[in-house]
Amino acid sequence: HTGLRIRARRTGDSLQPAGTRHRIKLKKLMIRHKIPVWRRDTWPVIVSATDDRLVWVPGVGVSAEFVRSGDDPGSEISGSGVFWLEAVESAK
Repeated sequence: HTGLRIRARRTGDSLQPAGTRHRIKLKKLMIRHKIPVWRRDTWPVIVSATDDRLVWVPGVGVSAEFVRSGDDPGSEISGSGVFWLEAVESAK
């Protein structure tokens, strides 16, 4: 079965944010984006249903794996509904 699902973060979660060259631990990204400590364990993360790869973390960013080559990682796409539709299509 393909698709996306929502879960809370897990120890060791990491992703390569769009527009960067390296994977970064989700904990570090949440600190950088000033997500309060008390909210981090319940913060939603969107993952691929088949292999549990991080796709998108609202307020933090989208994984480079799920951004098409023509998309501008600096645009507002990571926070919009447009991204959501493209990620669903990419996961199929």
